[in-house]
Amino acid sequence: MITKCYMFRILSFIYIAVLLVFMLTVFSGCVTDDTAFYHYSKGAHLYKIGDFEGAIAEFDKSIQLEEKKHSRSKIIKNHYLMRAFAKDKANDFDGAISDYTKVLQIEPNNKTAFFFRGVAKEKKGDLDSAITNYNEAIRLDPKNEGYYRTRGLAKQKKGDFDGAITDFTKAIRLDPKMAGTNYRLRSKAKNLKGDLEGAITDMKRSRELTRKKE
Repeated sequence: MITKCYMFRILSFIYIAVLLVFMLTVFSGCVTDDTAFYHYSKGAHLYKIGDFEGAIAEFDKSIQLEEKKHSRSKIIKNHYLMRAFAKDKANDFDGAISDYTKVLQIEPNNKTAFFFRGVAKEKKGDLDSAITNYNEAIRLDPKNEGYYRTRGLAKQKKGDFDGAITDFTKAIRLDPKMAGTNYRLRSKAKNLKGDLEGAITDMKRSRELTRKKE
């Protein structure tokens, strides 16, 4: 859930910003179909409508044009990030990881790149590397509830139930709005650990909080 919601917020912001700038520059006559910004804007639109392969092709063009000007600028970072999102959606996890790594070479403290590189590595089954990336994202944004929840789920997959319980507990404290979900996840981790009493208590609390939201 965190990855979808977080990615949606990021992409919605990027898409709206790109669309506004694109409209302004088109009306002023500054954008033609051979500029990096044109292809970047088109790629963002294709991503938005679900044409991920088409989006990747446009981001390829925008990156190629940007690299001719300034290959390590923060402008090109956004192009790599968007292409990584598109590659992830197209199930090209290796390609996405490569692009997230390029973002981090340009901006070493980019929490979004660390987090989603972790997501891509987890999808490949590399849980240790995924958790390492989640650790970095949390180091950079220690109050992000979703980062702890996602790391907790990865730890649970590894069989580290104590680690998962600790992360879900932290997530519960950070965001009361998501507490119902995190109590349910902690309940499952406790059940897997063999703490049936604790699992039942957490599940009851999860249901109480869920009912209050209805």
